[in-house]
Amino acid sequence: MKSAYEICYASGRLTDSEIEQAQFFLAIRSIIYKQTKANTPDVEIMNRHVEEMVMKAISCSGIENIVNHKEGEDIFSEEYKIQLDEIKLPITTFNAFLLLLKKAIFAYGKTNKVKAIVFDERL
Repeated sequence: MKSAYEICYASGRLTDSEIEQAQFFLAIRSIIYKQTKANTPDVEIMNRHVEEMVMKAISCSGIENIVNHKEGEDIFSEEYKIQLDEIKLPITTFNAFLLLLKKAIFAYGKTNKVKAIVFDERL
């Protein structure tokens, strides 16, 4: 079918619905082929591999050093600003800073619960 589709598609004689139907069956063929191939890993192995890659990416970027700060450290210090500036992706920097602010608000809530709730709502 794939060979016939490639020949017919190039001629320009297929209708839009015939093209859609052929591409649908080719997609199913591709999925079945990939799942029945001898060396294909299962979903669980693939998920574990992706999780390991994500953990390596996070640990290499220095984000875990920033986010895992100790309580009582000043997250608004120059040291933290430099660490945040070293992160290349802006959304990652934003998310790391957001997490730091949430931790700071939670710690502040131990001394002033009302203000911590107000800050949390504003954030």
